Amino acid sequence: MWKYMHKSLKNGWVIERFTTPHSVTKYRSKLYSTLNEQSFWRMPFKRRSRFQKCVLSMTMISFITFNIWWVYWPHHTFPKPVAKILRKGLHSEIKKEGADFQKSLQYYLKALEECRVQEMDSLSDEYTGIEIKIGEMYEKLHLYNDAVTLYEDMLKRFYNEISKPNDRSQKSRSLLLKRDLQILIRFIEINKDSETNITLLIMHLLLAQREFLENSPELKEVFVKSELLDSQQFDWKIFKGLPFIGKSKDDYQKHLNFKSKQDFKIKEAQSERYVFLKELLTARELYTRYCLTKNNITGALNSKITTLEWMLLTDSSLDELLLTQAELGSIFYLSSEQFEGSIYSIDQQPHRKSKNLEIVRSRLQANQNACLQYSADCYKSIISFADENQYPKVATEREMDQKILKALCLSYYGVGVISLHKGRLKASRKQLKRAIRVSEMINFNELIKEAKRELEKISNTLT
Repeated sequence: MWKYMHKSLKNGWVIERFTTPHSVTKYRSKLYSTLNEQSFWRMPFKRRSRFQKCVLSMTMISFITFNIWWVYWPHHTFPKPVAKILRKGLHSEIKKEGADFQKSLQYYLKALEECRVQEMDSLSDEYTGIEIKIGEMYEKLHLYNDAVTLYEDMLKRFYNEISKPNDRSQKSRSLLLKRDLQILIRFIEINKDSETNITLLIMHLLLAQREFLENSPELKEVFVKSELLDSQQFDWKIFKGLPFIGKSKDDYQKHLNFKSKQDFKIKEAQSERYVFLKELLTARELYTRYCLTKNNITGALNSKITTLEWMLLTDSSLDELLLTQAELGSIFYLSSEQFEGSIYSIDQQPHRKSKNLEIVRSRLQANQNACLQYSADCYKSIISFADENQYPKVATEREMDQKILKALCLSYYGVGVISLHKGRLKASRKQLKRAIRVSEMINFNELIKEAKRELEKISNTLT
């Protein structure tokens, strides 16, 4: 039958699941109108052979049967009493006349109680899935303390199970870690107690990292060679100007260009050991953010470098790599400012000058220059990639392209600020204007505001 179909249909064939009579009618009319000039469909029914009739009838019966099964047959593994209560909760949550979250919450609490009666595993997807729905209802009802208490209790259960030796398979442990980190991330987002947050974050993050490295021998070997495993983080001075240790700038640029082609291909199914990689990297980002809020620039820098190394070694997507690299450039710049502040403090106390103090000042100056150069390298690498791949000209509305544009405008802005810092006003103005143009393409209003503020400084200096 395929050879009889209209050329445009063959090229753009889309398969959709029809779930209502209205959908069937709507799409059927479109299909018939597209094919109304094709001999196969113009053929009167009476001219079809008995074989054709049989095939068409069986196809239609199979199609209808499949849709009835798909829509109405339960695809969960909940016991029937639990499933019955959950349906009521979902109905209250999505009904047309208005969602009743309070009523849904009561149903979900009742379903959880029924799970306990049924003696379900409290770490199973079904049990914890209901708990997460309860937490969601608490948040929608602004009962944040209740949500925090619920998530904290879940985190204790997961930690106790994962941290002790057991006979769970690697896949089972990976799925537990994925759920554990998901709950941890949600807990940190709504909990106001930063000390509790950082304590739990470090506990669960180290547990996940240890598990991940144990199941990734080749990754562990790289970390051992780089002397990263014992300290979990390494000194920023090991960083050689671009994120991948041991790669030259040219090699790294080739790596980025290879990634751009690779990301257009359909990726293979994710390995079992990488099941919780996304959550692990997100947790590391939370730790970096915490360091920045505490003005621990060195901690944030070490954390971000390690995160980028993990992303490169685990083949993360190009857009995420570029964004992380742009953020690393920003932290390097903050570090250079911190060193500059220390130098300024020494210079403000001429009466304390001594040989030792001069040595300290010299080291601080070297560190400041290095961080400023590393920052520029991070940004320029992204700009070079964009130029070679014709960004922003080739950018589309895809999420991947939008993230690449965000990394690009951050890089233009970063290079502009560094040029301004060095007194290169014309070069700075050029880069800042580019940052504004790209930011406008993705509605990055916060960066537009900052770039305009820097341009105003340049105008005031030139007038």
